[in-house]
Amino acid sequence: MKNPSLYVAAAAAVSLASVLAMPAHAADEAAGAQAQSWELSAGASITSDYMFDGISQTDSNPAVQGYLEATFGMFYAGIWASNVNFLDEADVEVDYYGGVRREYGKLSVDLGILYYAYYERPAAPYDAVEILLKTSYALTDKVTVTGNIGYVPEWADVADDYFGMDAGIEWAFYDKWSASANVGASLVGVSGSDYIWWNAGVSWTPFENVTLDVRYWDNDIASANCAIADTCDARIVATLSVDFSLTDLLHPDSAPVAAKY
Repeated sequence: MKNPSLYVAAAAAVSLASVLAMPAHAADEAAGAQAQSWELSAGASITSDYMFDGISQTDSNPAVQGYLEATFGMFYAGIWASNVNFLDEADVEVDYYGGVRREYGKLSVDLGILYYAYYERPAAPYDAVEILLKTSYALTDKVTVTGNIGYVPEWADVADDYFGMDAGIEWAFYDKWSASANVGASLVGVSGSDYIWWNAGVSWTPFENVTLDVRYWDNDIASANCAIADTCDARIVATLSVDFSLTDLLHPDSAPVAAKY
């Protein structure tokens, strides 16, 4: 699996780089013509369970998370952190990331690279580097579809390449309410390790930049194949998050808050 996946990822990155370099639509060009400036955004959330690809990262316990992100034009870089619990003294996950975001009319493209670091773990690390491509397309002013693909070369815990992919849809059905669903696949070059996950939920934004999300998560992993008991079980997760622009606090009427990676 290693060599073919590496060739695919490299080809995709080269092709996307060419696309990102192409001129965007007239509206995007007009916006780009304006003087660029640094923007700084931040956010925090509390969740009943930190879920990643359909598996609990906190042994079914709550998590407190936060991020800080700087953008300049189409470029961005940031840091995101959360508590974790893998029953082996890995207590904190910190993600360092950066990349390029562009919009072409109704299409948004984001090509980034992430470094996942896990602290307080004395044994072999989970640390990994991921190349991540995220896309979204506005079908209407209320319906948006998304597609993401990630590639991790030589993932330490399985000593093989990892591919993650997912597709989703979001519907803003009433003022401050929206519903969304996602389905994804995690593909690892180890027999019996591949699985499919999915989620569906509703989000409510009672105040600007404050969101409450309630979501059902599940996957097709058999209990016997779950690395940590119960972390692969189906569950309902509630998350309260707040996002704000530090730039706006210093300079009102500036650009809106950037999306966390």
